[in-house]
Amino acid sequence: MRVAAVALALVIHAAAAAAQEAPQRMIIGSSTVLLQTTATTARVLSYPGTGAPPAAPTVLWEGPTTWQGEDPGLRTRDALSITDGILVRDHYDEAGGPCGLGEIPSERWSLGVSLRFVRAPNLRLLAAARTAFAGAEPTPSSVVSGAPPALPLRGASVRLADGTDAHGTPMLPAGSFVTVRPALGPAALRALELTATPTADFPRRWLLLMQPGAVRRAVTLTPDVLALARRTGRVRVVVPSVERPTCVALVALDDGAMASLGWMTSLDAAGDGGVASLLAAAEGVDGEAALALALSLGEAGERAVITALPTMSTVAARRAVRALAATGRAEAIAAVAHALARDDVATAAENALLRAGAPVIAAVAGVVAEVPRALRVVAGLRVSWGARLGAATPLLNASDDAWREGLPTLRAMLSAAGREDAARTWLEALPTTEPAGSRGLRVLAEALRPDDPVLPTAAERARTQWATATAFATRWRLLSPLVGDTTGRALLGELLAGHGAGSHDADLRAEAARVLGRSPDTTDALVVGLRDAAPRVRAAATTALRGRAAAVEGLQAVLADDGWPTVRATAAAALAARPEAAVALAAALEVRNALVVRAALRALGESPGTGVTARLVAFAHDGARASLLRREAVDAIAARCDVSALAGLEALAETLGDAALPPYEQDLGHAALAAMAHLDAGRARAFLRRSEANPAAVAAVERAAQGGCPAR
Repeated sequence: MRVAAVALALVIHAAAAAAQEAPQRMIIGSSTVLLQTTATTARVLSYPGTGAPPAAPTVLWEGPTTWQGEDPGLRTRDALSITDGILVRDHYDEAGGPCGLGEIPSERWSLGVSLRFVRAPNLRLLAAARTAFAGAEPTPSSVVSGAPPALPLRGASVRLADGTDAHGTPMLPAGSFVTVRPALGPAALRALELTATPTADFPRRWLLLMQPGAVRRAVTLTPDVLALARRTGRVRVVVPSVERPTCVALVALDDGAMASLGWMTSLDAAGDGGVASLLAAAEGVDGEAALALALSLGEAGERAVITALPTMSTVAARRAVRALAATGRAEAIAAVAHALARDDVATAAENALLRAGAPVIAAVAGVVAEVPRALRVVAGLRVSWGARLGAATPLLNASDDAWREGLPTLRAMLSAAGREDAARTWLEALPTTEPAGSRGLRVLAEALRPDDPVLPTAAERARTQWATATAFATRWRLLSPLVGDTTGRALLGELLAGHGAGSHDADLRAEAARVLGRSPDTTDALVVGLRDAAPRVRAAATTALRGRAAAVEGLQAVLADDGWPTVRATAAAALAARPEAAVALAAALEVRNALVVRAALRALGESPGTGVTARLVAFAHDGARASLLRREAVDAIAARCDVSALAGLEALAETLGDAALPPYEQDLGHAALAAMAHLDAGRARAFLRRSEANPAAVAAVERAAQGGCPAR
């Protein structure tokens, strides 16, 4: 094995030696320069003197000489050679080189006496361009006077100017070029514009190259054109008509100077700057490019896109909000925020604004009162809670419809801010005018935890407003924050008992009962509310007392004696969690009102009391009861997860499974079977096998078995 490994190493070394060409040597000053090349790489080394190189010579350049890059058309490579005693590095660039001349280097560098590579005249490019110029068809040029400059150049990938003269004027040695890869979408390229300098003339001859089609045109500027251009500033070179040119190159064949390069498109010839044609193309395959061009036209283009946005099609509008948001300008951002009102565009607008980030917050805040969906953007921005809640403040003065739409998002924002102890900023900045003041206090009180340290301050502010409030809406909104401290809860208790300002209004008393239910020390005040003359107040107090041991006696009295079935039903629900109330709930099953009986059955399904399951099974088997109520009893049995009910459920399934029975009886049997599966899937499946059930029954059992009772 060792001999084989050594042999393989020798073979590899021999192959590498064969692939490496003999080094080329040259003398530059007092140094020796070596060019070492292989099939894929090159190295330029230097060392002092003319003798043998030292063990570690200086590396002046090293790199690959094959095409680098994955995508054809976007690759680069270098080629090194020694010609006429000069070491030259030619750089090839498929994307930035002069298109349409074949494989011509875009740059040439030579090794100078300082042992550094410096830019050298690109003689190969210049020779190829002059040859192409000689056989090219001429193309017209004209001097531009009075018209605004063409659109700024985009897509230039090679620097045109190689240096400056003593006046700082950009100079163009013969062989300088620029390559442009237009991305104009629906616009057509019409001309290139050369801008003159005040101190020097343009190069006199130019070669225009275009792909596809290998288009070559010769441009010659006459002395009259050059003289006039120096006074007026710009020369326009007409571009041949090529649909969607992928590459345009302009090569200077003479020395000269030029200040800048621009292009003219079909948009420049339109009376409105081409905006209308771009907006018409916004929905097509070039829509993204069309909108980008429209926005590049300045204020007129941006204003046109903003104006058209509300009536654009879905596809065009989604593209427009992305393009507008990317500008970062306040008016554009506000237009995107307004677009949130469109259901078909809202998601695209929201994502575009979130990508734009924190700078959009001021513009978005300006539309919150009109477009409450904008709050979702505000909530998602990575800024402080103070900034986000400040941007949400305009919602407080919005219309009732807008307030209701934005309220869930605002409540979620305040809840998240409260978890980070950042809600006090919102409270301190709340306006005192109506409806903003009471709205802000109410949403704050309902969003925070009951023990949040901000709530007493909110309660104090609410009492201050309560003293002068007369409008029902203001009083109603102030009840929630009043529960934030002991004094406020005492005021609510007085209101519920029928004393003080607003106590004559049953709706205010009912809301007082609801908010008092958020505090555990309000049982006595709520029990007083059980005797209120208005049924809705009694129902609110009953609901607020749910699960409180001290209220069981009062709730049982309501369940047994209240004259309104809806109030008795709420009492049953409130007693569900109390085991000592099981007897009272069972007694309510005998009431001659279906609403009360249904509420009692559901409460018994939750009750932790003893003997409840047997009572429910008996109710389900009672043929004198209404089928719908028996079905409620079966559902309550399933909710209890008590396996002692299995025998009774199986008996129901056997008794009521006959296809000859009325549909409502069969439905009860199917419900009993589903309850069995919920309690014990294995027993339900065994029952099905014995009864030779149809596929529909099997599927129903499997559905009921999913998410069944624990440990069954």
